[in-house]
Amino acid sequence: MKALLLIVISLLYFSSNTKAQEEWEKIYSSDNFYTNYQILHKSTIILMTSNKGDFRIIDLENNKLKKQGSLNHLVGFIISDGDFVYISSVDSKILNSRIIKYDSDLNYIEEYRFPVSSIELLKITKTPKGSFVMSGYDGYAHSPFLAFTNDNFKTIEGDYYPLSENFVRYFNNITSFNNSIYAGSNNGDLYVSHDEGATWKNDDKFKELDFGYSSRLTSNDNFIHITGYDGKNVLKFKNDENWTTKNLITNYDAGFFGSLIHKDIIFLSGLDFETKVGYIFMSKDYSDSWDLIFENQHDRFNSIFVHQNKLYACAWDGNIYSTDIEKYTSVSKSIDVSEKVIIENNEIEFDFKNKTGLEIISVDGKVIDKSKYNVLNDKIELDNLSPGNYILNSIYKKLQFLLVK
Repeated sequence: MKALLLIVISLLYFSSNTKAQEEWEKIYSSDNFYTNYQILHKSTIILMTSNKGDFRIIDLENNKLKKQGSLNHLVGFIISDGDFVYISSVDSKILNSRIIKYDSDLNYIEEYRFPVSSIELLKITKTPKGSFVMSGYDGYAHSPFLAFTNDNFKTIEGDYYPLSENFVRYFNNITSFNNSIYAGSNNGDLYVSHDEGATWKNDDKFKELDFGYSSRLTSNDNFIHITGYDGKNVLKFKNDENWTTKNLITNYDAGFFGSLIHKDIIFLSGLDFETKVGYIFMSKDYSDSWDLIFENQHDRFNSIFVHQNKLYACAWDGNIYSTDIEKYTSVSKSIDVSEKVIIENNEIEFDFKNKTGLEIISVDGKVIDKSKYNVLNDKIELDNLSPGNYILNSIYKKLQFLLVK
């Protein structure tokens, strides 16, 4: 009986694993082109190595190689701002760093000198106001730095060696959120700037969590999400000062190197350190729970992107996989409408803290004008709303109610 049960379980696992494999298509095979960087730029994915700047540009419209070559210089980081590609490098002749601007085909446009002697472990973000904010480590001075430019790198300012008294050796990631910039550090602290990178301070509420090393910082208009290599998760919603600790991904010995937020759904990519199996996980409830959506024995996933209606996963050896994103976004965000209550006193009391994205919708899908109700600290007054069936919708709650007057 035990042997039969084992066979059944094995067949179920094989069937589900095969189904997951069938849902993903390998759109590009790299022939072991091991890459340090993968970015989405317009309708292409750019794969690049750090030592010589060897690159391949993959056309996502036709799933084929568009261009390959070499920049013939060391690459410290690579980003796209949607129009151009920016790459950092070290000028070995004068031991000075530079940021080089390229077009979509990686043709040289111009470069900007960077006033540190080298760039290592450097990350960069572009803020909604158009400033570039950089964090990293100056290898020759053995110091971390934070810097910013609001004139497209023509002048670069900032605090180049800050916070050394707190034993920060380098900053490992950076992102923009809610008109602020957040930078994670090697000692587990999180630093925040509210003035486009001009000044920085330690986020004391994050420090209280004793989170440790933050490997990925990802954000959208609603929330910022931070993941550790060990699967720890924390997030903070817009207009909320507090961080919320979320569930670990505990069933797998996985480390995470790519993260993405799409329509409030979080995707993480990485690998199992022991088996070297690649994983992609998804959460539809703000990292309260996680689902494994792709497992591959042969590839270790580094980056994930969304372009048009496709979700793309880039492996370290240059292979690229894709699947339809709509299969993961078709379900309503957060909680399904399972609670149905009758409201007779013209108000709804909150049982959740975060009210981001709160709106009232009629059952036929029409969004109700906000002049018809009044949102207070812990309740909604419905005095101007006509009787009928409605849905209260927010990031953290979805409630169907019948208003009786």
